[in-house]
Amino acid sequence: KVVAKKATILLKDIPSGTYAVSAFHDTNDNKKMDTNFFGIPKEPIGISNNATGFMGPPKYKNAKFTVTKNITLAITVK
Repeated sequence: KVVAKKATILLKDIPSGTYAVSAFHDTNDNKKMDTNFFGIPKEPIGISNNATGFMGPPKYKNAKFTVTKNITLAITVK
């Protein structure tokens, strides 16, 4: 749930490793990410490391991060 333009999710017991995360704000609450004819998201999205892509999604190498212990990850969704 988005409150004051922020949402929080807590993931527990994630094994150590390298990950990338994407998130989107389901503004119309239809439980899916809406896209236009070309597959471009029509709803706000965000990627770990605030990675951006050029003519498509960001590269994994720009979005990846390593989990070895508890971490806090902030993603800007726009």
